[in-house]
Amino acid sequence: MKKELPTISSRLAHRVMSFLLPLLLFCLTGYAKYSYPDSTLRTAAIEVQGRVMDVEAQIALPGVNVFVKDTQQGTITDSEGYFSISVPNENSVLVFSFIGYITQEIIVDGKSTINVSLSGDVQNLDEVVVIAYGTTKKTSLTASVSAMEGKEIEALPITNISNGMGGRLSGLIVKQGRGEPGRDEADIFVRGISTTGNTQPLIVVDGIPRRGFNEINPNAIESLTVLKDAAAVAPYGVAGANGVILVTTKSGKSGAPTLSYNGYVGFQNPVVLPE
Repeated sequence: MKKELPTISSRLAHRVMSFLLPLLLFCLTGYAKYSYPDSTLRTAAIEVQGRVMDVEAQIALPGVNVFVKDTQQGTITDSEGYFSISVPNENSVLVFSFIGYITQEIIVDGKSTINVSLSGDVQNLDEVVVIAYGTTKKTSLTASVSAMEGKEIEALPITNISNGMGGRLSGLIVKQGRGEPGRDEADIFVRGISTTGNTQPLIVVDGIPRRGFNEINPNAIESLTVLKDAAAVAPYGVAGANGVILVTTKSGKSGAPTLSYNGYVGFQNPVVLPE
């Protein structure tokens, strides 16, 4: 019996070690996993740069918001449309958003250069109305804003803009009291006569207040907007008490030069000739 004791002890020690060794490895693995729960923490950041362009006009878009999805890390494009941003890892998603354009999401996928072309969101543009120094949704306005496109003005055989606004903009009263060439402009009233003294609306051309706009070539107008009631008083105060007329002129466009001609001939006859 004394000779068999060492054999029994060695077998017992072997069984204990075979049980403790896997348990020790399991504990060490769990500790390592707990110490580094996310493998992305050990992944080096990636520097991504590129350029954002308009898909149709092929021009650079400055001021585009570029940010990492689900984070507050972001930047904007410069005047030439270029951007540079650091992302956590190759699986990060970059979001490109700009007013009037469809938002895009692009996976970095290990790329260091990403060039993006944004498409215009026509539906969103139709639902935004420019009022003075900001924008608002059409659903927030009732009859306090009415607009006229430049194409409608170009089709009118007029030399003074005021003569072509009557009957085409709601809430606008146009009164032409004389037909002398060069002085045949009309008086404009928004919602009637609202104040004493000067009853003419405030004229703002490309953001600059003016006394009138009859000197402007009708073919050079991009759009014409009439602000009434609170839509005029809120941004312009007392100056907008008689309403506000916003005139936006056409700006230059990239591409080949174009030439257009529009001509018409008219005759004016006096109704009554004095003796």
